[in-house]
Amino acid sequence: MDWKEIKTLLQKTSRHLNKNSALKQAAVRAVEQELKISLPEEALTVKGKTIVVKGHPALKQELVLHKAKILKNIQRGHPHGGALDIR
Repeated sequence: MDWKEIKTLLQKTSRHLNKNSALKQAAVRAVEQELKISLPEEALTVKGKTIVVKGHPALKQELVLHKAKILKNIQRGHPHGGALDIR
């Protein structure tokens, strides 16, 4: 494999990671705005268009209760369309 192929692969990976990072940041801002809870980016993983939150069951229940508002806020704050679901 030559350097040109490696560079192309790294660029693709970098774009994917940047998009996920921007989605995580938008989700953190949306949760902070709606629930007034500070949520670290490390507690979030992105799988396709779904954001998965790792945390206490009470936090997850609050996310479910306010899911529609949080998703609308993410859609407004993310340039690539945002997430379709949060779990």
